[in-house]
Amino acid sequence: MHTCKGAANGVVFTLDGKTMIAATAGQLLEEWNVATRREVASLAVAGHLNNFSSVVISPDGKLLGTTSYSGPARLWKLTW
Repeated sequence: MHTCKGAANGVVFTLDGKTMIAATAGQLLEEWNVATRREVASLAVAGHLNNFSSVVISPDGKLLGTTSYSGPARLWKLTW
């Protein structure tokens, strides 16, 4: 079994089911390959003052939305 680097506060799958994004308690976004169950990349992001509370992907797969316990939602452009 492979696990996130921190407690996951939210996960979301791309529409094709090939990728999972985990938003961890340490303000880290992790990209996972579902077929291999391996982490592909991780990104420490700025913009929230506290831990993530949820994460969503837009229907076209181009935007990632995050919320935190500290305030407003944020949108991130996905480049894959």
